[in-house]
Amino acid sequence: LDVLTRYYIIVPLDFKFELNVALEITERCNLHCKHCCMDAIPASRNTDLSTEHWKSVIDKLSTLGITGLTLTGGEPLVRDDFFEIAQYAKDKLNVPLQLMSNATLITAENAKRISELFSDYSFSLDGADEKSCSAVRGCGVFERAMNGIKCMQTVGMEHYSLSFTEVKQNQYALDQFYDLAESM
Repeated sequence: LDVLTRYYIIVPLDFKFELNVALEITERCNLHCKHCCMDAIPASRNTDLSTEHWKSVIDKLSTLGITGLTLTGGEPLVRDDFFEIAQYAKDKLNVPLQLMSNATLITAENAKRISELFSDYSFSLDGADEKSCSAVRGCGVFERAMNGIKCMQTVGMEHYSLSFTEVKQNQYALDQFYDLAESM
């Protein structure tokens, strides 16, 4: 019983806990990162579940009392119906939404809409500059990601995190990444 209680497999009746759910709404991605654990498929090869399927999943989640929802992928912004799914989740669940993205598809045109739907963000950079990022994510990705993040900052984004997956090709830049994250 002690072990089951310690790992929250059983809990007291009055115990309150948070139930945050992450939905990987696509396997597709616009990047081809060397270290990707998702084994993401090219953005042009659409094998996504339908909009209606994801709405059905969100309907089921609405009965569970979840306290937060993350939309992720692949890269969730590659979906043509991304905003429809996010709006449906926001309306149906009434919980904070988080976006996990590589930020390269965020533009001045869509940043405002994203900021209206989400309250928290996690952006994958995997580098501290163009050199360290491109070793893992490809040429030009760092600048595109930083531009996307700046677009979000312009529309008032407050809560976000930056991630760095340390691999052989970029490990030399870890300290610089900490400095970059701190400065942002």
